[in-house]
Order: sequence, then C-alpha cells, then structure tokens
Amino acid sequence: MQTATRTILDAGNRLDAVQAFRLRDEADTAWTADQSVIVDVRSVEYMDMAGLSALAWIMVSCRRRDEAATLLGPLPPSVARLLDLTSFDRFFQVRTSP
Repeated sequence: MQTATRTILDAGNRLDAVQAFRLRDEADTAWTADQSVIVDVRSVEYMDMAGLSALAWIMVSCRRRDEAATLLGPLPPSVARLLDLTSFDRFFQVRTSP
C-alpha cells in the first residue's frame, strides 16, 4: 500500500527467504520513488534468519537514508521474541497505525 510519502510493505504470514527477497525488492522500489517504508509484521506467524536478515537490511538502509526503521504492529509474539533475543527491538520503532 502506498501513501503520499511512504510505502507499507506487507511481510505476509511467513517471513522466510522468499518473502525476504520480495521485501528487499519492494523496499528498493519504494526508495527509488523517494518513499519511506514501514514493514507490516502484524500477520507474521513464522520468521527465519532470512527474514531477520531482511529486517536488518531494511533497518540499515533506513539509517543510511536518515529515516526511522519502522514496523507496523502490534508485534506477534514470535517476532517480538526474535527481535528481543537479537536486540533488534532497540533499533525499530513500532507503530500500531500507519
């Protein structure tokens, strides 16, 4: 979904290698169009290391663009747990509305 200045990327229900590649591609497309990105993780039931890597890549890319790395939540318990274990939760803003 696109709004005036940002694109909301839907992570789907499985954030695995296939979805990670798609998320990175969609983020690149948004940034090319001068849009900021928000990753919607509300429906994620499963996330593996490829998914975590995609979120890390988006986080680093946001920082390089001087933007906040933002997730649309509330975070599912499995996502919250993985972000907490890796301390990535400190680097993302979590919003409950776009």
